Amino acid sequence: MAIIRDRRGERDNKGHSSRERFMQRNKKRIKEAIDKAISDSDIEEIGNGGVDVTVPKDDLKQPNIHHGSGGINKKVLPGNKDFSTGDRMPKPQGGGGGGTGNGEPGEGEDGEDDFIFALTEEEFLNYLFQDMELPNLEKKTADDAEMTVPKRAGYTTDGPHNKLDLVRSKTSQLARQFAVKKPQDKKILDLLKEQRLILLNYDPDFEAGQEEELYEQITAMNLSMKIKAVRNSIGELVNKYQSVITDEDKEKLGELHGEVAKCEKIKKQVPAWNESTDLRYRNHDEKPAPTTKAAMFCLMDVSGSMTQDKKNNAKLFYMLLYRFLKRNYQQVDVVFIRHTTEAEEVDEHTFFYDPKSGGTKVSTSIAKMSEILDERYSPSEWNIYGAQASDGENFGDDNAMCDDLLRKLLKRIQAYFYTEVTEPFDRQFSQWATLWGAYEEIANDHPEQFFMGKINEKKDIWPVFRKFFQKNDGGGYAPAASQKDNIASLRPSLP
Repeated sequence: MAIIRDRRGERDNKGHSSRERFMQRNKKRIKEAIDKAISDSDIEEIGNGGVDVTVPKDDLKQPNIHHGSGGINKKVLPGNKDFSTGDRMPKPQGGGGGGTGNGEPGEGEDGEDDFIFALTEEEFLNYLFQDMELPNLEKKTADDAEMTVPKRAGYTTDGPHNKLDLVRSKTSQLARQFAVKKPQDKKILDLLKEQRLILLNYDPDFEAGQEEELYEQITAMNLSMKIKAVRNSIGELVNKYQSVITDEDKEKLGELHGEVAKCEKIKKQVPAWNESTDLRYRNHDEKPAPTTKAAMFCLMDVSGSMTQDKKNNAKLFYMLLYRFLKRNYQQVDVVFIRHTTEAEEVDEHTFFYDPKSGGTKVSTSIAKMSEILDERYSPSEWNIYGAQASDGENFGDDNAMCDDLLRKLLKRIQAYFYTEVTEPFDRQFSQWATLWGAYEEIANDHPEQFFMGKINEKKDIWPVFRKFFQKNDGGGYAPAASQKDNIASLRPSLP
């Protein structure tokens, strides 16, 4: 019997879910492909257009259960290279497989190639940064940001006319009138019922309980319509029995009529509008707004000792930092500052490729960054990150100035990243690189803001970057349990 299943209405992104499961099973291969792309690709091409991931065919096989052969088996033990069970002739020499191994071509089944699938650029970045977090990312939050925006905060009874809410005001007016008039209407209805009952007693066919017939008919009506219906009934009875009504009943009817008139007067005294209680104005409070903008300052030494290879390694680090910031902020401004003994703000091409020579005075670049902050980037409106690349060489008497400027700067920014780019040949001259030692004290005093790493080769960039932004087991950012330990692990050993 055929079974037809109606799949209408089911979600149609099954292929997407299957892809996610497939990628989850092959996370190891994806990580290998990403590491290879970072190490082998040109700086401008890393992650552009995604990356191809190769999965060996053996990894695609799914475990399964099957029946054994059963019965009596004849086995050929390992080491027999000439015969298989049932053979009468020796095996042919050379390849006899499907073309996937060494040897001469032979007949057989086609072999299987490794499976290759394309990782999109977005998926590439997701995997690249999935275990990372910006330090002090939450500093500019609604709790302490100085920037504010108007936000709806209910209604008030006072305000400018342009904020008057007509619908809410009319609702308030009706509610006020209803609260005053309804009790009076209920009292009027009860008084009218008493009048009607007095008049019904003059009907010779009237029996106890008949007065409820009218009330049952008007049950579904609102209060005002009930009052009208009872009044109409009273009018008919008065016209019918007016000549026989006794003076005593006339007096009672007059008293009841007077009570009804009092209630009507109270209703009329209710004002149509009461500005102090009816009018409602939209209220807006100024609330702190989380900052969604970031400024990334790139500082680099361009003196004669900074080769193009060193600059390229620094550029790769800057590229990773920029992409990471773009995933956390809606707007990211990049400021390029290069320096020898003097610092200047330049464009990106000049920053990386325009040759310049001279001595080294690092403090000028930090001072330039502070100057630009004062002019264009208020810490109350921007999340600010600084990234400095240098080969470490600096005039000895300038280190104290760098220390002083950086400690002041850290009070205004989220984080500062120092990468010392060197080359393997430079290791024997590392005693000349005095900047690293000066910065170690700042890193130890501000482990959650100041980060250091050494980049000797291109392959060192990614490990350094990951150390800067690694999360702890609880899901938050882990400022190096010991920044000193991290620094020690990144410092190359001298030969």
